[in-house]
Amino acid sequence: MNNDRIKKGIAGLQEVQITSAEKQAILMNLMERIKTSPELAPQNSWLSNIFTRTIWNRRLAPAIAVCLIFLLASGGTLLASETALPGDFLYPLKINVAEPAGDILTIGTSAKTKRAAEKVDRRLNEAEKLVSEGRLTPTAVNEVQKQLTSQINKFNDLNRQLEKTAPLAEVADLHSNYEARITAHSQVLTEVGNHSRLAQKKEIDLLVKTVDEKVASAQKDRDGLETKLTESKQKTNNKDQSSFERSKKDVTDYIKKTQQQINKDFDNAHGLTKDILSNASDTLSEAQQNLSEAVSKDQSGDQTDALKSLLSAKRKALEADISARKSKDFQGQADNQNRQDRRDNRQKERKINNN
Repeated sequence: MNNDRIKKGIAGLQEVQITSAEKQAILMNLMERIKTSPELAPQNSWLSNIFTRTIWNRRLAPAIAVCLIFLLASGGTLLASETALPGDFLYPLKINVAEPAGDILTIGTSAKTKRAAEKVDRRLNEAEKLVSEGRLTPTAVNEVQKQLTSQINKFNDLNRQLEKTAPLAEVADLHSNYEARITAHSQVLTEVGNHSRLAQKKEIDLLVKTVDEKVASAQKDRDGLETKLTESKQKTNNKDQSSFERSKKDVTDYIKKTQQQINKDFDNAHGLTKDILSNASDTLSEAQQNLSEAVSKDQSGDQTDALKSLLSAKRKALEADISARKSKDFQGQADNQNRQDRRDNRQKERKINNN
């Protein structure tokens, strides 16, 4: 059994690939760093000349890049790549080596599906980080869209596989969690776009359009899963009241906790952050309404619709929680923007006074 797992792991590692173009890009980035950091380059003049001519040989570049990648990885650079963003020196290493290595170590379809959902979340976090740093260029948008679509396709494939072997309730819960996350990111990015200067406005709008399309597709898939789940419970006449009560209590506590955190953060928020928190609070109100509907329908004996409403309440609560947490990532950006606005206003006042 252990031998089979080792063989499978080796086979998986052999499939981890970086294209020649990506190898070339890593090498070019490395050489640019060497150019701007003399201490990294060979000091001897004739050695430096040979080193430079060899490195810049385009036919040798991919092979040299592979050697450099493994040398860098052995020194901890593989771990450092975890924080890399699209366009960064280490980003190809992150998505083509570090993450696939983690995929290989993830055992079981359920665990793989969860990891795929987490990687979708990671791609969107990267996009928002680029926005907050003012680095969402057209090239970065293309890379984000490419990686996001690829990862969502993997999640959907794994979720369909999981549906064949796991309880429908588990599949629906995983999908609901995934949908809540991408919906929260969509709302945050939309609000950021509304507050952005023209420099990134076009790129943010393109990104929001892509994410909204993924949200719409997720909602359609969720409707199908919830229908299957309720039909399954009807066929088996499954009226597990204790399970419903536990879920109801969990959602109630979650809504209360999230609302308390939003209220606490709202007092010190302003601008973009306050608007994100306000939207999160509205989403939480929807969660509370769904929860009330679930209780009402359960009391009237309509367990099927009660379950759907409870699932909606749970999804909306998670969505609100994620949005509220994301608001903190943009607090610094909002502070910087306010300072810039104050400087601009002072300059305008000086011009008016000078005239």
